[in-house]
Amino acid sequence: MNQEPAPLARSLSANFWWFFAGNAAYSFCQWMILVALAKLVAPLMLGKFALGLAVAGPILTFSNLQLRAIQATDAREQYRFSEYFGLRTITTAAGLLAIALIAFLGRFQPGTALIVLAVGMAKAVECFSDVFYGLFQHHEDLKRIAVSMILRGLMGAAALAAVVYLTRDVLWGTLAMMAVWAVVWAWHDFRWGRRMLASRRATDGGALRPHCETARSWTLFKLALPLGIVMVLVALNGNIPRYFVGYNMGEENLGVFSAMAYAMVALTGVGEALGQSAAPKLARYFENGQIAQFRSLVGRLLAIIAVPGAAAILVARFGGSTLLGLLYTPRYAQHADVFVWLMVTAAATCVALLLSSAVTAARQFRIQVPMFTLAALTSAVGCYFLVPVAGMRGAAIAAAIGSTLHVLMAAGVLAWVLLSHQARQLTPFQQARPETCIAPGLEA
Repeated sequence: MNQEPAPLARSLSANFWWFFAGNAAYSFCQWMILVALAKLVAPLMLGKFALGLAVAGPILTFSNLQLRAIQATDAREQYRFSEYFGLRTITTAAGLLAIALIAFLGRFQPGTALIVLAVGMAKAVECFSDVFYGLFQHHEDLKRIAVSMILRGLMGAAALAAVVYLTRDVLWGTLAMMAVWAVVWAWHDFRWGRRMLASRRATDGGALRPHCETARSWTLFKLALPLGIVMVLVALNGNIPRYFVGYNMGEENLGVFSAMAYAMVALTGVGEALGQSAAPKLARYFENGQIAQFRSLVGRLLAIIAVPGAAAILVARFGGSTLLGLLYTPRYAQHADVFVWLMVTAAATCVALLLSSAVTAARQFRIQVPMFTLAALTSAVGCYFLVPVAGMRGAAIAAAIGSTLHVLMAAGVLAWVLLSHQARQLTPFQQARPETCIAPGLEA
């Protein structure tokens, strides 16, 4: 009897490392796409690609509605996979339509509009992979997700770089990446999804076709909408500086800024991984009223993330020019001061991600909407005033201010939640309503 927990522990550990490896590999490959474009084409063409990401990213992030998270935690299987697939098909089509309208009705040159639409189409294929990731995660098979992300990352980056090298055309490179992602979806995601559903025909019919029933799809949409709002705020907060740089300084400078800003992903990925890995333990501490242990773990996590955060700032301060010249071209090394502020933003974002994970573990969800909204508004206001007078440096400073405010708000919310929780433990009210302390995903 004492030997039973071991296999579960090994499974959880293996899933974590597969998840971390898949996300790290995919993020690295996405960064290498920008490195390749910086070396193969002029900054103007890189700026067009970055604009496509800035337009398509937030729209399709919202259209995703975080269905993957709801699907993965649907323990009672209230909705079939075909229903998740059906709603994802509708929302992705709506997102693509919105991207097309922005691309062709906005003030873009025809070539830029086509690149924006092509990036949107590639991201739409990614949305269909994501709904299968929810299926894999529901079955606790994160290896399938990691393999898919590694394949999409490596093959997509190689295809885009090779086609751009041959044609010097970002549009054709983006279409090649989309085609490769579609092949990975059909060969890996769809195939493994069919295998999983084939073994469970009694409960979900093994259906891989999208299915939409108006009433149930609308109910699922309303359930997922708050998470979609939070995620679009996250995406907007990251892209707001790019919007202002592109509008005030043109697509060429946007390309330079975006290439430097993408280096932040390596650092923020560490913060995200730490927060996600610690969230279950934090939730158990909160459920059991172990507030001292909760605070201690949060403190240790902050101390851990402080090391790479400080190191990134120091490297950018004293070796940023050399590093940018090696990674990109001497054209980018001229903006080493911007790179320093971007690393400050990344370090603050890591702290904000950790604190937000702790807030989530304490079951505070709705408060995160105004929290992310204020952070995004602060960044936008800062860019409005600073970019016209300080250029890319002003955009980076505004982003750092927004991330710092996010840290302060998350810390304040977390402190208030813990103090309130301790106060309730001293009254009969907490014993009368124990469900208020149950962390998400631990009800069973």
